[in-house]
Amino acid sequence: MKIAVIGSGTAGILSLAHCLSFFPKEYSITSIYDPNIPMLGIGESTSTQIPLTLFYATGLNLLDMPDELDMTVKHGVKYVNWREEDFFTKIPPPFYAIHFNNFSLKTFAFKQFEEKWNNRFSVIEGEINSVVDFNDKVTITMANKDLHQYDYVIDCRGFPKDSTEHIPVTTIPVNHCLVNTIDTPGDWNYTSHQATKNGWMFGIPLQTRQGWGYLYNDTITTKDEAVADIADIFNTSPDKLTLREFSFKNYKAKKFINGRIIKNGNMALFYEPIEALSGWFYDNILRAFFDVVVTQSMTEDDANNYLHNLADEYETFICYMYHGGSVFDSKFWNITSKKCKAKLNNSSMFKQHIKKLNSTPLSFDNNPSIVFPIGVWRELDKNLKYQYLDI
Repeated sequence: MKIAVIGSGTAGILSLAHCLSFFPKEYSITSIYDPNIPMLGIGESTSTQIPLTLFYATGLNLLDMPDELDMTVKHGVKYVNWREEDFFTKIPPPFYAIHFNNFSLKTFAFKQFEEKWNNRFSVIEGEINSVVDFNDKVTITMANKDLHQYDYVIDCRGFPKDSTEHIPVTTIPVNHCLVNTIDTPGDWNYTSHQATKNGWMFGIPLQTRQGWGYLYNDTITTKDEAVADIADIFNTSPDKLTLREFSFKNYKAKKFINGRIIKNGNMALFYEPIEALSGWFYDNILRAFFDVVVTQSMTEDDANNYLHNLADEYETFICYMYHGGSVFDSKFWNITSKKCKAKLNNSSMFKQHIKKLNSTPLSFDNNPSIVFPIGVWRELDKNLKYQYLDI
């Protein structure tokens, strides 16, 4: 049996690591990627799934070799300006997450995969012309006319070129990001989530630099207004900022698993990056794929329904974070709070979830429910002053 993973970004590496670690040894795993496609260089804060899956795939504890990925340990998230008092959400031990330089991830991972899985792991570089599911096999045609056939293909080629196979998600309130890189080391061990008058800003510490991403809605805030606010936050003038700009839509795939082709990464779903939950979702796609193909405990329809429910839970969590507003009485927060409150008020899933959280003892915290363990939900509910939970 042969599996190809197309793309060498974070989702591609996660997919390779998952397949090498958990699929039976008769499965050979091939990475196919175009070296001429540049990395985006964003998404450098993780959930716990990425270091854990890399441990299984390499046998290495990333804590023992932080310099390999310019890595710092992430113990949680610090929320600034969401309420009058700043607060943390903490990653419960023994788990941990990381901040890492994603320009370094492929080189590190490929070296380890080749050393540990040299009889199962291979790499093909080149431009891809087409990927076609012929029911019994998937054929990948390269630009040089080479043909490669696989039993399954995991497509991690990033943002889709058209939206015909995706569903827009309109309740998520931000769609634009300006990234400010500061070439001094980050000296903190959490991801910063700082509310601003136009949205919020993430702060990621690496050993050699800091990455700050200012997220806003470009139908509410102009780029000039966003740049002016960034300059105020960093106590500088707009003309001294060097910013990278990203415009994005929030969406999910109509089918995550479609025959022998599995969408993962940004090809499967893109939601804004609060709490770095994309890795959690991408990991669930891989688990569902495993259950369809290996354990056969799910049908393809079961898997897609399960993943759509998870995507709805993910969207609901984002609305949960926004619906109470922030310390800013601004146009963005007034519009966003109203929209997200409406989403939660009409969500039977959210009501059922709150009921479940209130009826489950904290001693069963090892069982995650809607994105986070129960203890983290209780911490968020208390610090955001929502009072949904009977703590």
